[in-house]
Amino acid sequence: DAQALKATGNAHFAKGEDQKAIDAYTAALEKTDDAPLRVAILSNRAACHLRLEAFAACVADCDGALALDGSKAKAYYRRARARDGLGELADAFRDLKACVRLEPANREAVALARSVKERLSATLKQEGAHESPAVQL
Repeated sequence: DAQALKATGNAHFAKGEDQKAIDAYTAALEKTDDAPLRVAILSNRAACHLRLEAFAACVADCDGALALDGSKAKAYYRRARARDGLGELADAFRDLKACVRLEPANREAVALARSVKERLSATLKQEGAHESPAVQL
């Protein structure tokens, strides 16, 4: 069943066997329509994609998880890291703001938000643009 496949995926993930974990999570998704379970599986699969630097796949899984439950800080954080990896700094920053709103004590998210904000500001200055109001944390 989906729970057992998710547990198998979690075991592979813990061992660093990301592709095997992805396969187990994908099989689990095919066996359930339960929204909270799908959110957890999509978020876990996104973590695997992130470790493999498959950033577009990570974004897609986070999109799916957040469409089902927009209150998952981990999904915003993982999507932000993937978007950062893709060079999509403005979108990464928006996701980090959402993550920090949900989890103000998330030091990793706060630190990454500062880093992305600095790089985004530098990019905007190089392009001759003024700092956008969207770049406020």
